[in-house]
Amino acid sequence: MTTGRGEASLRVTVLLFGSYRDLASERRLEVKFQAGDTVADLLERVEARVGRLGMAPAIAVNGVCVPGDRVLVADDEVALLPPVAGG
Repeated sequence: MTTGRGEASLRVTVLLFGSYRDLASERRLEVKFQAGDTVADLLERVEARVGRLGMAPAIAVNGVCVPGDRVLVADDEVALLPPVAGG
C-alpha cells in the first residue's frame, strides 16, 4: 500500500489487555505506520485513537518484551500490557 506521498504505509496488529482493552472497547487494533517508526511512535497513534493509556504499558513485539525505541516492521504483533500491582 502506498500513500499519496509515495511512502509505504505498513500495518501492525496491536493486542490490548486489561484496562487498555476496556478503554478501547476492543481487543485488537490494526494500526498503520511508516517505515522506520518505533514502538513509541505506535503508542502515540494508539493514544490518538483510544485516548490516554495512563501509566506506561509493558510492550511485547511478537512475544518478546521490547523498549520504546524498537523499530517496527510489517506484520509485527504488538501487545500492550498495563502495569499490575501485587503484594
